[in-house]
Amino acid sequence: MNKKLAAGFLIVVFMGIVPIWGYQMLSAIFLAYILKLNKVLVVISANISFPPLIPVILYFSLRMGEFVLGHNLNLSFHSDISFDVIKSALWSYIIGSIVLAIIAGIISGLISFSFLAVTRKTGSSNNQNS
Repeated sequence: MNKKLAAGFLIVVFMGIVPIWGYQMLSAIFLAYILKLNKVLVVISANISFPPLIPVILYFSLRMGEFVLGHNLNLSFHSDISFDVIKSALWSYIIGSIVLAIIAGIISGLISFSFLAVTRKTGSSNNQNS
């Protein structure tokens, strides 16, 4: 049971960061159904990309893409934003967001599994206490 709940958190965080805007919730529910995960958990927690967190996700996705691709875009908040600037940063953003989604999903899955293992009793320990 703990593995399935932790997998649900992994999927939710991954789907919340991966760049499929507008389809994140639908995709998370679909994966939860296919993988037989807790759908209620997925729906409740699939909103990781809520408005105050979006700039943080965008920033770290872009920086992760720069790191993975091995180049620095030298973007600053004071530079003029143009279509050329956006076009040059798009590939870094897409690659970075996928890598960030994988890393964040794995970390959230491990943390939630560890937390659940410590706080929840397993079925075998319940039988021993009876």
